[in-house]
Amino acid sequence: MSEYLYLQVFKILLQSETVLTGAQLAKQCNVSVKTISNTMPKVREAAAKNQLHLRVKKGIGYLIEDEVSLKAAVAAQIKNDQPILFEQERIYYILHCLLNEENCRVKYLEFKLHLSRPTIYKTLEAVETWLQPLNICLERTRSSGLKIICGEKRHRLAIAQWYNETNRFIKNQSVEYADPLHLKDCLATYLKVYNKSLYNEFILEIQKLYGFEFLKYDLEQIVIMMHISIQRLLNKHTVSFPNGYVALIEKAGLTTYVRELAQIVMKLFKINLPDAEAFYLFSIVFASETYNDKQILADQKAKIQISLELHQQINTFIAKRIPLNPDEMNALLIDIESALKNEIIYQVRKAVPTASDFCARTKANFPRYFLYAQEIYEMIQTVYPLKYVLKFHCSLTMLLAGYAEKVKTKVTIAFVCNCGSAEQKYMLYMIDKYIPDGVVSCVFQYNPLKVNDYKQFDCDVIVSTLPLCELSSDEYLLLPPSFTYENLNYISQIIHRYFVKINQ
Repeated sequence: MSEYLYLQVFKILLQSETVLTGAQLAKQCNVSVKTISNTMPKVREAAAKNQLHLRVKKGIGYLIEDEVSLKAAVAAQIKNDQPILFEQERIYYILHCLLNEENCRVKYLEFKLHLSRPTIYKTLEAVETWLQPLNICLERTRSSGLKIICGEKRHRLAIAQWYNETNRFIKNQSVEYADPLHLKDCLATYLKVYNKSLYNEFILEIQKLYGFEFLKYDLEQIVIMMHISIQRLLNKHTVSFPNGYVALIEKAGLTTYVRELAQIVMKLFKINLPDAEAFYLFSIVFASETYNDKQILADQKAKIQISLELHQQINTFIAKRIPLNPDEMNALLIDIESALKNEIIYQVRKAVPTASDFCARTKANFPRYFLYAQEIYEMIQTVYPLKYVLKFHCSLTMLLAGYAEKVKTKVTIAFVCNCGSAEQKYMLYMIDKYIPDGVVSCVFQYNPLKVNDYKQFDCDVIVSTLPLCELSSDEYLLLPPSFTYENLNYISQIIHRYFVKINQ
């Protein structure tokens, strides 16, 4: 695949007039961002061979800076029949067989894929790499062939991820794509019993129940997860739900929503959900990013009561280490309790990212407060047995650092966006929460005719949701709507440098 991937990346860059990020290239080529980075040396060689200039804008993306006519002429010379995608097709086909528990033996794959046994084994290694982030093991035995070892929840998640990736893969191919392994038929396995109008009604009922509208990039994942879960349930594949999570849901005051969700399923699908399945379907909705910045979150936080004893322990601990006046101390305790209530609710979601790289950066920036946060977390742990602690640890560190260093001047940020209002609110929420050294002082809706307004605005840094080709790479930071914690980590690192410089 790598033999031809660089040609695909090269052609995409030739046909683009704007900067493309590694994530955008990875999505179009259906590979990882790391693979794109490893491919770039060959792309650079191909550009130089054709007297073109590949410019790498650190932290932003890639752009070939030459005349459009010259780029078009070079692109036309790249053949479209290169077997770029064969390996990816094979991986998706084998995953389909494994996830649907079909006959999947090495001998059968040799015949079906027209490959030698060593090549099959090499492809299986790639399949195992795909399964590894989901904590799913691939078992190879002589008696039963190949099969995956995992619980039902992981099985459903793997099917949903496979479906979305394969669907994107098919859509990204040319009109002449032959589909030799019949991946379209594999997708139809999940669509043959899919009633679009019924699921549209299902989604509307859920949004009405929870009082919000799903973000666009959440909706596809929610629908397919709900569809797969209901079909797996009909086929007698049921989930179990840990008692600890049930207790957290009850503590967060969310059991009413679980019961009402079960009633919606009964009304539309005539299925009497087992308790574990009702809690599981509820957790799918709760796991969506849509839930982050909604009134329902505030309503549920109000129902959670933090014990006075824990409150006093945290108060005593902070008072001995950070000099704050009574008003500041009270405000900090309120913020810590709010963060704890958020975390209890997010723990119910079972999808809290570890954000290890981001927390490593936080620890490097605020080492003393990172240790203080660890001790406060240990106090909390005696009352609330939380998991996925890195992200919460990071939040506590930033709260402590924010109050202890509040006298310092923050970096002012002009935020330029081209996304919907829901996405914009979510991104502003994340900037406020995870970039304590900066404050958004102005928000602009992108207009190519007013780029100079952004440049002239009295701010330290511009953060944009799209590449601003009118500005140089060092005049703004890119935070795409589908950002990752790596994006936040990079921007936080740059803004922290400004913060240190301003406050020297």
